Amino acid sequence: MIHVDWLKSMARDGLFYGSFIAVIFILLNWFTG
Repeated sequence: MIHVDWLKSMARDGLFYGSFIAVIFILLNWFTG
């Protein structure tokens, strides 16, 4: 079984890395646009 705490930590990391990658893509589009 998958632990709920593990899912919560994965969701937190996913949101953090997702926003980080989104900022990188926005900067790349801004510099190359």
